[in-house]
Amino acid sequence: MRIITGEARGRKLIAPKGLKTRPTSDRVKESLFNILGSKVFDTMVLDGFAGTGNLGLEALSRGAKFSYFIEPDREAFRCLCQNINNLGYKEKAKAIRGDIFKILPKLKVKFDLIFLDPPYGKGYEQKAITEILRLNLLKENGIIVVETATKNGLCLNYENLLLVREAIYGSTVLGFYHLQ
Repeated sequence: MRIITGEARGRKLIAPKGLKTRPTSDRVKESLFNILGSKVFDTMVLDGFAGTGNLGLEALSRGAKFSYFIEPDREAFRCLCQNINNLGYKEKAKAIRGDIFKILPKLKVKFDLIFLDPPYGKGYEQKAITEILRLNLLKENGIIVVETATKNGLCLNYENLLLVREAIYGSTVLGFYHLQ
């Protein structure tokens, strides 16, 4: 696992041993950021269910202004903090350890770009999106990117949110949502 492009290009990220986390593959991550293109530059980012920070750190490398990371697992959070430090992003990142559903109401920031890559098959992405919309955490032209298993599919029933693109990569599907 590495940063694909931008100022930290080629730098490796550390991850916890074992199968507790499921980092986004470099192939899927590269496709995701190719789809976003220049929309990443100068953005406020939220990497929910951050794991090692793979997506939020890639966004910072590509010119995002600041990234918040939320991760509940102690070992993944330790790796996330080490990755932020190793890449020199301490001034552009805030890592928060805990339950995303308890943390979201405490955030006083609106985001341009939100990544949600929760454990598959538990419905966390739907619950997180519903809470993000309820709390008005997405800016007017903001984008939410959801990663899930193709067998689970993407939810299409969000008030004021439209699925504008779906991209399938093997057993992974990405959904790109915009406010209507």
